[in-house]
Amino acid sequence: LCGAQEVRLLSVNRQRLVRGDRGEVEFLGVDSAAWSPTPALSALAERVHAAMPGLRGLVGIDYVEHPHVGAVVIEINPRPT
Repeated sequence: LCGAQEVRLLSVNRQRLVRGDRGEVEFLGVDSAAWSPTPALSALAERVHAAMPGLRGLVGIDYVEHPHVGAVVIEINPRPT
């Protein structure tokens, strides 16, 4: 949740994806509140907020966990407010 001066991490959801035998990706749904917010993910939300002046309201940040560098942002999506 982005405000003028602050950002608040509300939930960390998990998209369930599998790769088929021919390399196709299948979406199996979303687990809401799959993990508790961590300091590292709160810091990621703060970096996204700082990088996008004017970002306000509910925002979804899609990311993947890289084994060596941690969270890598894929896209940032506005959500209905």
